[in-house]
Amino acid sequence: MSFDHLIEVAVPPETSTTARGSVLERFAARFLKTQNFKVVEQVRLTGTEVDLLGTENSTGEKIFVECKAYRSTISSEVLHKLLGNVTFRRYSSGWLLSTFALGKDAKGFQEEWNQRPPQERRQLQIYPPQDLVQRLISAQLVADPAQLAIDRSKLTPGTEAVLLLTLSAEYWAIPVIDSGTGIRTGALLFKADNGQRVTDAA
Repeated sequence: MSFDHLIEVAVPPETSTTARGSVLERFAARFLKTQNFKVVEQVRLTGTEVDLLGTENSTGEKIFVECKAYRSTISSEVLHKLLGNVTFRRYSSGWLLSTFALGKDAKGFQEEWNQRPPQERRQLQIYPPQDLVQRLISAQLVADPAQLAIDRSKLTPGTEAVLLLTLSAEYWAIPVIDSGTGIRTGALLFKADNGQRVTDAA
């Protein structure tokens, strides 16, 4: 069974916006290292601040990485700003990693951008949750939720798999549905890195 993939930064309610963003940035840095990048976090350049700065270990190419731990859609303004920084600084590429889907205007921007020649398209890499999770699975940073051990003879899983990024670890949360009413009744929790079921209530 395949799932729709979502990403949620799961932290206590009193956690600041900056701290929420840092959880995603640390996770993104780990991902970039699996892609052969050396990573510097929270870089301050003249007139701008960048979440992550990656340098490819083999080629030396430099990329900007923006991490958006949003709970609402991403606007095209974010993409325009990132592309502007890449062009102005003459970096190889800008990557957007987000926990929420693109808004209507940003989707339109992405569709237009995807019509550009391949070499030009490399300048901007857009990873909304569904695309980002596929990359994380390919990099073996997280287990494929479709392969999680769920006893479907006893439980009816929902259609979504939520990657929870917490202050200490990452988990897959799979909603459980009441087959009679179609209402969520709970969730199964698995360690994201190895797919092991979490049964400890704490």
